[in-house]
Amino acid sequence: MFKRPTIKIVVITLALIASTIMASGIYAQTTAPPTPGNQQHCVVHVAPLHEAQTRSESVSLGCFATFAEALAIATGGAVQAPSTASPEDITQALLSTSSNTVIGIQWDGANRGGGSIIRVTSHTPGCSDGSSYGNPSMEPGWDDRVSSAQAFGGCNHFYHYEHTAWTGAVLDCNTYCGSMGVMDNQTSSWRLTR
Repeated sequence: MFKRPTIKIVVITLALIASTIMASGIYAQTTAPPTPGNQQHCVVHVAPLHEAQTRSESVSLGCFATFAEALAIATGGAVQAPSTASPEDITQALLSTSSNTVIGIQWDGANRGGGSIIRVTSHTPGCSDGSSYGNPSMEPGWDDRVSSAQAFGGCNHFYHYEHTAWTGAVLDCNTYCGSMGVMDNQTSSWRLTR
């Protein structure tokens, strides 16, 4: 005769499964904001700015140990780069295979180095149709941290502002800034436009 498992057995079994998943690295996503010095690669989904909006609606999709893991999340799994892939390997043609559109990447090191924050939208034209994106402040852990940036998805201007609310000094990276000059580690708000 079949004996029903007790609640204690079910809880212990679930705890063992969860610890196995965590230990095996299957669940590599972290939700803690990145901190200076670590090399996490974060993904944020952003919506286009609409008339009278002061910020793009944004949702964090998590932070990951490698750029390749973050890129896979950003592209909905369409881009499966090897774990050794570097940001220099990423092209607009490669990103065009995705149903999501990567519109910009910011790095905390010069020349696409260090940790990154990948900005992605489900609005497939990106900036090509005149849509723009932006936030009057950076995500937690990213204020005054950006050292290089690249725009994708038809976005030809990646503006980095010294202060929140798009004020202070501004640097337009156009489609790529290998370094930020006097704006290095000074970005407190950003915009992407056609």
